[in-house]
Amino acid sequence: MKEVIEDINGKSPSDGVVRRLVDRNSDILESTDAKPIENGRVNVKEVDVRKQEDTLEQEVVGLPHDVIYCINESGIQFFVDARSKNVVVRRQDDATDVNIPINRNEPKMSLLGAISLSCESIPPLLILKGTQWDDKWIPSDVTAGIYADFTYTAKSYITIPVWEGWLGDRFVPAIDAAKERLGTSHKPGVLLCDNHSTHCVEYTRQFLANNNIKLRTIPLHSSKFLQVLDVVSFGTLKGQINKTRDIQGDLPLHDIIRHAIDAYGAATTFLNSRTSLSRSELIQKPGTMRAEAHVISGFFHHLIATRRDIIKYEQIEPQPKKRGRKPTLFGFVNEIEFNSLYNSIDIELE
Repeated sequence: MKEVIEDINGKSPSDGVVRRLVDRNSDILESTDAKPIENGRVNVKEVDVRKQEDTLEQEVVGLPHDVIYCINESGIQFFVDARSKNVVVRRQDDATDVNIPINRNEPKMSLLGAISLSCESIPPLLILKGTQWDDKWIPSDVTAGIYADFTYTAKSYITIPVWEGWLGDRFVPAIDAAKERLGTSHKPGVLLCDNHSTHCVEYTRQFLANNNIKLRTIPLHSSKFLQVLDVVSFGTLKGQINKTRDIQGDLPLHDIIRHAIDAYGAATTFLNSRTSLSRSELIQKPGTMRAEAHVISGFFHHLIATRRDIIKYEQIEPQPKKRGRKPTLFGFVNEIEFNSLYNSIDIELE
């Protein structure tokens, strides 16, 4: 409503103006929260969450914290507001969800980030939208001092070639350098990520295995509370970008890129990285000479007990499959019924 009035009058009204408008017309109007369409809640199976706990306990706990990395991508539209809003709607008896459609055809870029359990980050990879590199995207004077990598794809999404290239050029060298520094070349590294199809292709699994790195994915639909970077760091990143958009409005592409890189730096500071990790199950084990991975005691039990979107699936006994209907002495009956009747006839004859 405020946006409509601003378009008409050229200035934004106060919250009080909108609130009084709704109060004066409470018989036909009401306010409600509207969410982006893709933000609908999806349930997670409890058994999958418990499997994640077992995986971490068996394969991650005890490893050096420098060789455990969490990665994620974040889509950044060019300052298209995708936040939830309070909107004014026609009053109705049935409470229904209100969604905000988002134009996904707007220019966009993706940012791939990675942080380790030691709270160190790998330089971000920015994926721009295009079919070939354009020197006008980032002038040479803008890239001076920028610590980031750049590439492009047709839709600015991460693709298998881009993913495999990043693993070979950035991720594996970071793991190897940490192992060499610690003198633990015999111990495996760990890559924690979501189960996006790009991350889990056979080539990726084989490539990481050849470099003594375990690929472990979190349960389906659990990114909102188990994806390390989503929990805190990328929320900080998007908050920084939204603040810039609110203050400065439309910006040229190279300024958007610069702000995104600055926001990534702020989102992956030592404190933010440590908070992200501790809020999604992992911490550095205290009281040891060499820092090692440790799962927070009681974390998963508390998670299952408090989150409404983690649900327990009761085991349902499988029902016998009903196959085609067959003509019999008793008419057209189900095959299972026919078999039981046929067996009963045999019993009576005996």
